[in-house]
Amino acid sequence: MPSKKKRKRRKTRVARRSGVKSQNAVVSVHLKSLTSNVSEAANPGYAREIRMLVSKGEFKTAINLAKQYHKNLATEESEAVLVEAYVARILEMMGRGLVVEAGALLDLVTERYGLPDHHHALITVAAAARDGINDSFLAPLNDPSIAAEHESFIHEIIERELVDLSILTGASTFSADHPLKLQAAIVSDAFREVTSGPVDSDETALPGISRRSPLGPWKMLIQALYCFYGRDDALCERYLRSIRAESVPARLVPAIRAMIAGKGADHLDEKARFLVEQVGGSREELRKRFHDLERALISGKSRELLGAIRRAVVLCEECFPEFVDRLKQHISVRCYMIDVGGDSLVKAMGGPSLKNAYFWRLLASAAEIKGEWFLACALWNEFMKHALHEGMFSENSPEQAELYLHMGDLISEIWKSDMARERWDFEASFRRSNGLSSYYRGQPGFITDVVRKDSKNARNAAFLYPERMYRLACKIEPTSEAFDKWLKWIDKSGQKRKVATEVALAWHEAIPGDVKPVVYLARAAQKRNALNKCLRYLDEAERIDPLNPDIKDIRVKVFVATAVRHLKKKKIHLAKKDFRKMDAMPLFQAGDRPALLTALKAVCAMIEGDDKQLAGFKNDLVKLMNTHVSAELILGELMKACGLPGRSLHLALKSEKGLKPGDLLSAVGRACLLGDDAGVPIPIPVQYSGEMEEALAGDAPPPASSMMRAVAEAALRSGRMELAYAASGAGLRGEDAESARFLLLRARSLPHWESSRKNDCIGAAVALARRERDMALIDEAIELSRTQDGLLYISPLKEDVFSADPEKIRDVLTRERQDREYPRFSPGLDLYNFDDEEYDRHDFDQCLHCDVEGCPDRLAPYMPHDDDEWDEDHDLDESEIELLKVLHEEGLNDLPPGIPPEAVTLLLEAASKYGMGQTSDLEKLVEKDPHLAEELLKMMGDAQAGPERRSKKKQRKKGKRR
Repeated sequence: MPSKKKRKRRKTRVARRSGVKSQNAVVSVHLKSLTSNVSEAANPGYAREIRMLVSKGEFKTAINLAKQYHKNLATEESEAVLVEAYVARILEMMGRGLVVEAGALLDLVTERYGLPDHHHALITVAAAARDGINDSFLAPLNDPSIAAEHESFIHEIIERELVDLSILTGASTFSADHPLKLQAAIVSDAFREVTSGPVDSDETALPGISRRSPLGPWKMLIQALYCFYGRDDALCERYLRSIRAESVPARLVPAIRAMIAGKGADHLDEKARFLVEQVGGSREELRKRFHDLERALISGKSRELLGAIRRAVVLCEECFPEFVDRLKQHISVRCYMIDVGGDSLVKAMGGPSLKNAYFWRLLASAAEIKGEWFLACALWNEFMKHALHEGMFSENSPEQAELYLHMGDLISEIWKSDMARERWDFEASFRRSNGLSSYYRGQPGFITDVVRKDSKNARNAAFLYPERMYRLACKIEPTSEAFDKWLKWIDKSGQKRKVATEVALAWHEAIPGDVKPVVYLARAAQKRNALNKCLRYLDEAERIDPLNPDIKDIRVKVFVATAVRHLKKKKIHLAKKDFRKMDAMPLFQAGDRPALLTALKAVCAMIEGDDKQLAGFKNDLVKLMNTHVSAELILGELMKACGLPGRSLHLALKSEKGLKPGDLLSAVGRACLLGDDAGVPIPIPVQYSGEMEEALAGDAPPPASSMMRAVAEAALRSGRMELAYAASGAGLRGEDAESARFLLLRARSLPHWESSRKNDCIGAAVALARRERDMALIDEAIELSRTQDGLLYISPLKEDVFSADPEKIRDVLTRERQDREYPRFSPGLDLYNFDDEEYDRHDFDQCLHCDVEGCPDRLAPYMPHDDDEWDEDHDLDESEIELLKVLHEEGLNDLPPGIPPEAVTLLLEAASKYGMGQTSDLEKLVEKDPHLAEELLKMMGDAQAGPERRSKKKQRKKGKRR
């Protein structure tokens, strides 16, 4: 066969095989519309066969077959199928550019068979589409009477062919409120935003655009791009699959998938490869630079770090110049975290970082992480200035109030008595350096404008004073939380009682429906013995919240205190009036309170000298309390409170003989619980301590947890740490729900050298209290951890001790439940951190450290040592060890090392007279016995100063003699 004929036949086969796929996409839309218009009733087997041929592009075969069927059937249905085949052929010819031939065939078909209106409309749209999507093509969509098939046909062409959405937004044939025009504007804006920078998910949702809209694929593309930049590859792939394959946005799907995979784009066309390189190529290189920078920051090597900074900033300026300022800000803050800075850092970054609100927020958070609390407050204050200037929030807004609260919390939560000096030093340094002015060198004008406007307040360090921050926060946004924090700070900082009262009154005025300030005022009035005012506050609090348990608790204490005051002043008629009131109140009929009232009446009879009434009240008291011990304790303490002389105590009840230790424990616990309820704390008699410890050491079930708490608190007040230790251990063996409270009591009872164990107990108590949402207990635990600082052998509470790790909590509970023996002092040995295995493995035959410079057996570096200094500062002789043991047995646990023996008598005298077992109680001793306290403080001060100070003191005295 000649080659010319072969080429002709091959060309024919290719054209036939490609069919509609080789034609313009518009023709395929028309063909789809034509074949979809054939109804099932008029679509027998031959019609389906013809439609299949049309879809394959075999138009001549389809027309010939349709002619044959119509010749045989000669029905309207067969004629409609034949006309559709002709129309498909006409559209195909128009798509190939054979306009004259297509027009001739159209005239022939119209003359012979006639052509329905919808076919005419389709051919007209196809003819218009040859010139592209323009105003004339879109004009039919502005006609309200357009047929649904016609409108759908135009929509499909728009979906398949429209690349530039501005054609729709600028179409003059559309009215201003045409839906398609409005949707195109929304899609165009969203596409521009999502491809130019970070956006919110709301900006890409486009709820007004239906998925059936011709712009539906654009909506799916925008959401896919949002997920791509957000690195949510799974969701991005879901959106890509939902884009219709024939639409214009589908052309970007392979490129986006290539960027997600991070592989080469060799299989893509030239334009797609260019897009992938522009979007992903520079990002990968920048990501590598950032990894290098992160490694350099971790290593902290200056030369390596500065080089990594320089390379990262240069590449970011080339690829993403809009992010350079943010990059410099983050680099500056990270370098501050590792104490790297100065002119070399600024030079490596190519200039200083921008000091706007974003920078100050980053730096303030970093200062908090580093624990530089005063500096953090200064930085948050600087952030607030710039945030107001940049319009992030307005003056006197809730956001500003929240900032004031945060600054106040930073200082108040870490405040200790010895921090006043540190704050003064920071404030002086802050004023000398003119605030943070050194940070603003080389800043642009819109940044320095903020500094210039606030120049008068640049050196103002009001942010270092929580009371000022809380006052400002409550003035802007008066909330219960803000006032509560303010009051807690006043109590912690030891300010005058009048200040706390003013704050509570301001709280009540700002939030009249809040019961907390009224209860606070009532409790404060009770503490200063203003009982009538306290009752007025309680009545007001009861009107706000009748079910508040604090109101009943305070009311009981106030009525008892009122009766005790009248008895102490021998105003019997007023006391009896108080008794009648209490008898009529349901509040005094609950629990053991009838016994409390009976004890008060017995004291009244004792003052009157009515022995008959006294005997009756005593018998009633024993019946109500079940034991003579409980009755004796509560009656004896009420007698002391009423000022009865010691010689009157012989009228009190006599203790029962032969009382079992367990019954004694219950009796004392019940009395202590009633005393706490009445506001008359009951001390535990010395003669009962040993028997109670014996009862607590056994395996018998302890009394109720409330009694154990009362016993432990009473033992702590009396300085009987071993009894408190045993009571807390017994409470820990009870229900788990009470474990947090008893862990805190155990921590308070431990000696001060058990710092690690104390911290474990406090941390476990905090974790358990968090589970129960007991915020009062959490505050108490955290406050206990702070007040330990400065005592002997104590270490600061670690952050990880507050972890809620169940295994760690379980280990602490198990240890404290099993360890029933009170820890004893052993000089020079840490009982809980001692590693027996490490001790055994140590080879004492080998020389590790010595002061012989040329020692051949020494393994460790040479460390010269002053034996005299070591012996003087650290060695304890036998008399000092015995002294510490005696003091420990008496409850004096926090004494400084080297306490002089002559101070023992004074210490024991203070412990026996006033029940003070800790040197932290010296403030109370000053009030009760100033001469004894002065002498004791003088001796302890000399002990803490050490031998060097004592020797200097002696030298000065000798000099004076000379």
